[in-house]
Amino acid sequence: MNPRSLGWAPALPPHGRVMPLRYAAKIGTGHTPDRTKPEYWRDCTVPWVTASDLSSRPEPFAPLLDTEQHVSELGLQHSAAVVHPAGTVMLCRTASVGLFVVTGRPMATTQAFVTWTPHASVLDSRYLLYTVAAMAPEWERLAYGSTHKTIYMPDLEGLRIPVPPLDEQRRIADFLDTETARLDALASLRERQRTLLTDELASLLEAAFVRPYDGSRVPLMHLTDPRRPIQYGIVLPGPDWPGGIPIIKGGDIAGRRLNPEELKRTDPEIERRFARSRVHGGDYVIAIRGSVGEIAPVPASLNGANLTQDSARIAPYDCDATWLGAVLRTPDLQNQMRQQTTGATIKGINISELRRLRVPTPLRGEQPGLGQRAAEHFQRSHAADEALRASVTLIRERRQALITAAVTGQLDVTTAHGIDTR
Repeated sequence: MNPRSLGWAPALPPHGRVMPLRYAAKIGTGHTPDRTKPEYWRDCTVPWVTASDLSSRPEPFAPLLDTEQHVSELGLQHSAAVVHPAGTVMLCRTASVGLFVVTGRPMATTQAFVTWTPHASVLDSRYLLYTVAAMAPEWERLAYGSTHKTIYMPDLEGLRIPVPPLDEQRRIADFLDTETARLDALASLRERQRTLLTDELASLLEAAFVRPYDGSRVPLMHLTDPRRPIQYGIVLPGPDWPGGIPIIKGGDIAGRRLNPEELKRTDPEIERRFARSRVHGGDYVIAIRGSVGEIAPVPASLNGANLTQDSARIAPYDCDATWLGAVLRTPDLQNQMRQQTTGATIKGINISELRRLRVPTPLRGEQPGLGQRAAEHFQRSHAADEALRASVTLIRERRQALITAAVTGQLDVTTAHGIDTR
């Protein structure tokens, strides 16, 4: 048995039974029929599970009843794909490592998944699903690779799990169905509050920065430094280079603030050839691919950093920088950007279109006051959002701890009730 697979299950849980998972469930995987054969993907009737089916499910423990993609019977006949029965537990073992699901009807899947079909006399599928969820730290431990993570089948074949009697498994699953549903509902409420907070901020910005000045619009390029025009970054920044020049990607802007410690770095020799796209403290960087329109100010600590090709520099000129950053986040400007995006899979906006965005512009003397008001709005909104985000994180952590305690026998579900979810 591979020793990497022995790190999770307790040596002797209270119910006293640990066994190799392969003894309690049939292990399998999936396959992708030839994509160049359209007949394999036409007149499709068999649901085909991929990671995208699982990444944003509101009820991760509910049985999966349908999928985005389907495969034909012909495609199954000419590939190594298998139709797994209802009640099969699937775990994504590569790329999106750790995503899991239990099927509610017969389904096939890709080679990115490992599947376990429980032996009905030994293992309850809902209990197995919660056990797989409890093992989240183990999936992280077993995953190889620096960027593209993979859990290899020999490690999965050596897994051991707690296996109490079937009636106890079902009691545990019933208990967790109820408690996780309560926790998930509370987390969804907090996320809804975050959405409302974002909508409220957008409404305030629109009222303060757009409507009063709708008749006085100028192109964005007229509000930026002509010596340092709006510019995208390095096409090929090279591998991460510790101690090198910080590189800002579009994805680094998603939180609307940059963390210098989280940025990758590039070889100074490579960066030197792209000096035209360097940023200074006080500039803004904006995502122009993927999450188009996400914008963040550049802190002084990143003076001299550079960009990748999916982000662009905006250097405010002859205008109040705080005001400009605020107006670029209004629904009006964000909608303008969305209308100019192109691309089938990864959306993007061309620099020429970004430069021509029409910005409602107050008189220069009014801008600092508007910028100060915006800063106050942002500060209050950020503080409230951080509190809600922390609440969601705590709820998720409590759910994970509850699942782990229940499936390992550390929590007696026959006496536990009314778990505190505050």
